[in-house]
Amino acid sequence: MKKLAAFLLSAVLLVTLVSCSESEPIKKEEESLSLPFESLKFSFCSGAGAWSTELVLKNDGTFTGFYSDSDMGSFTDEYPDGTNYVCEFSGNFKNITKINDYTYSLTLDEVITAKEFGEEWIEDSIRYIASPPYGIYDGREFILYTPDAPVSEMDETFLSWFPIGIEFDGEKLGKYGLHNVETGDGFFSFE
Repeated sequence: MKKLAAFLLSAVLLVTLVSCSESEPIKKEEESLSLPFESLKFSFCSGAGAWSTELVLKNDGTFTGFYSDSDMGSFTDEYPDGTNYVCEFSGNFKNITKINDYTYSLTLDEVITAKEFGEEWIEDSIRYIASPPYGIYDGREFILYTPDAPVSEMDETFLSWFPIGIEFDGEKLGKYGLHNVETGDGFFSFE
């Protein structure tokens, strides 16, 4: 009797295991919302001084970029052509959410830098110092505006970064803008 009960229990377990292994795994439905372009190049700069952060954003939320700030007054005989603060970086945004026809919300997921902050090296008579990616590093929440976004709905600090020398009609942005909500910094598309 014990052998029969053990046999039946083994048979039930075997049938259960086989039926579980043949069923498809449960799939979590996660749809990634893509941005309304293949990839786009953005720039963050003041128009004065020798600094800028360039960023290429792909529609899946991944990005690459480069920050550079020249200080020609910081030199020695060892690096007579000055000092350059630089950062080569990559990363991604997550939680890309379409708010309306012209606004998307993005959350910075990670930023990876090619060199550790503060690392120094001399190359071609210039001292380089690895720095954080200005405009991106101190933020977490970002807003992406399309060219049709009305400027009346935008933060004034963000708009103050609009590129000098580019025509701006004052009603619609006219280009893509990436707003770092925490700092107010503004990246604008080249196109």
